[in-house]
Amino acid sequence: MLSDVIDRYSCDRQTVSDMVVKASVTGSAIEGTCNGLENAPSGMTVRTDLNEELPVTLLPEIECQMRVQLQSKLPRRLWKRTLDLAMDFHDEPFYGKDPTLCAYACRWEAHQGTTWFYRVATVYVIHHKIPYTLGIVFLLPEYTVLEVLKALLVQINRLELSIRSLCLDKGFRCQPVISFLMDEPYETLIACPIGGKKGGTRSLCKGRESYFMDYTFNAGKPAAYTVRLAVVSTYKKHHGKRHTVWLLYVLIHVSTKNL
Repeated sequence: MLSDVIDRYSCDRQTVSDMVVKASVTGSAIEGTCNGLENAPSGMTVRTDLNEELPVTLLPEIECQMRVQLQSKLPRRLWKRTLDLAMDFHDEPFYGKDPTLCAYACRWEAHQGTTWFYRVATVYVIHHKIPYTLGIVFLLPEYTVLEVLKALLVQINRLELSIRSLCLDKGFRCQPVISFLMDEPYETLIACPIGGKKGGTRSLCKGRESYFMDYTFNAGKPAAYTVRLAVVSTYKKHHGKRHTVWLLYVLIHVSTKNL
């Protein structure tokens, strides 16, 4: 997506691309990547070129270009079978104060010292142990979770893939999304956060076995709604000992008779 106009003594187009790819692959900051290489431009130089080439005001166009490129590389065999898809939110902490950049940051749960993030939602499938991204949405502050879900489903439907089920990130667990999916044909699992110190969904995490139950969120309030929950008991090993780990999932159109 970078044009050919970057052509400077210290930082040409190929250098910018190399720095960004290496930082992405290694999970490092651009500054750290540049500092770790000889004869590399400074992180500030790379960021300046990126900001000039990919201004935040062109976010819709950048999203469209990324989606087209991702979908153009999909293997044809994905159209020959029924797929189980996953949808996730990806958050990048934002600590800046620039008004232009602040306008694109979304408020979310506190993490890494901030409640402001740049957010991206993706839908993907894992086929033969390889993840393929099928759709992407760059979130803006005014977007609702339901609008994000619908936008991802529109992208999927345009591909004319055969979809059996959806597995959604816990960020999708809200009443509007659940009500919408009740009228859709997909078998759906939505990860459910465990909340409360003693009450709430934490009170469900007891016993030794997994089980299913009907649970009412916001009980006693006008906004109350009831869902089918899978309360899953699993474990992880720490210092050679097994420790119980509880997972909760909202089930929609999922049969539990033979589970």
